[in-house]
Amino acid sequence: MVENNSVQTSLNRFLKFGIAIDPFIKYADFISQRNLRINTMSTRLLIWAALAGAFIPVMAILNGRLGRSIGESLHAPIILFSIGLVFCCLCSFYFTKSMPAITELNQAKPIEFLGGFIVAFYVISATLLAPRIGVANFIVCAVSAQIITSVLIDNYGLLGATLRPVSTLRLLGIGLLLIGLVITQIADLEPTTQN
Repeated sequence: MVENNSVQTSLNRFLKFGIAIDPFIKYADFISQRNLRINTMSTRLLIWAALAGAFIPVMAILNGRLGRSIGESLHAPIILFSIGLVFCCLCSFYFTKSMPAITELNQAKPIEFLGGFIVAFYVISATLLAPRIGVANFIVCAVSAQIITSVLIDNYGLLGATLRPVSTLRLLGIGLLLIGLVITQIADLEPTTQN
C-alpha cells in the first residue's frame, strides 16, 4: 500500500509538472468539463503514453544518425543510456526527493532486473535495424509484437500482472493490426516510381 501511495505521489508530481503535455491536459480538462464520459486522469495518462510512443521512432532514427556520426552504431546506445541515466536520476530526485539505495536492491528478485537487458536489446535493435529496414517497418513490427505479448500477459496474468481476460473485440483489433503489418510489407515490395 505504501508503494502504491509513493507511485501515485510521484505520478501526481509529474503530471503537475506538465511541461510538454500541458496543452493536451488542458484540452482533456475542457472535454471532461463538457460532461462527456471521460476520466481526466485516465485521459492524461493515455496522452502521456501516446507521447512516449510517438517518441520511439524519433529515438530510433536519431540513434541511428548518432551511430553514423560517431562511426560506430553500437556506441550510440551507450551514449543514449548515459544521457538517459542522467535524465532518470534528475527526474527521480525532482519528483521523489530521493535516489535509489543500493541496499534496497537485495529485495528485488533476479528476474526483475531483466528489464534493463530488454530495454537495451530494444534500443540496440532500433539503432541497427531502423536505418536498414526503415523506421516505419521497425515500429510496425515492434508495436505488433508488443500488443500481442501484452495481450498474452494480460490474459494469463504472466509475470505477476493483473489478470485481464482478452475479449473478442481485442482479438479483432489484433487481427486488424496484423493485417496492417502484412499490407505495409506488401506495399514495400511494390516498385517505387521516380519522377
